[in-house]
Amino acid sequence: INLTLADAARWFVIPPAALMRQVVSALDILPEPLREVTRRLPDNQLSWSEKLQLIAAAMPQDALVLHRQAQTLHWVLNTIRKHNGGLPVESLARDVGWSTRRLQRAFSAYVGLSPKRYSRIVRFEALCSMLRRQEHLHWADATEMLGYFDQPHLSNEVQSLAGMTPDMLSGSIRAMTA
Repeated sequence: INLTLADAARWFVIPPAALMRQVVSALDILPEPLREVTRRLPDNQLSWSEKLQLIAAAMPQDALVLHRQAQTLHWVLNTIRKHNGGLPVESLARDVGWSTRRLQRAFSAYVGLSPKRYSRIVRFEALCSMLRRQEHLHWADATEMLGYFDQPHLSNEVQSLAGMTPDMLSGSIRAMTA
């Protein structure tokens, strides 16, 4: 079975950053009580519901806590994407009932990037998507739609993340989609 990093993290309570660029056996990353359960799962006399109940009963409490944390972090990831990276980390932390520092630490351990850096990348991806969809995008419009403070801020972000000016990025994207 092939899983994405996010799926593996949900099922095995492992931060995706810990699994990057690796192929691992599910048995190697399961909590010990669940390894025993896996020996019973091939029993064809058990329904899927019964098998899932076995897994839930064997899940250690700390794994359940980590699973809840992973669910919270998934919500944060999805919210950042939904808002094109435009929400402040403080706002996200408040929404999940965590301190900003706790969110930063947990997010960095889970994703491998800080929430601010991840948001910057998401916002940059949103800009690239806009450039692919709109032939004559005005930088002032992009600045406003994506929540950049001003055009120099947008320009600095593009330079920092792509190593080129916004006009060069626009030309590159148009050349690739032509």
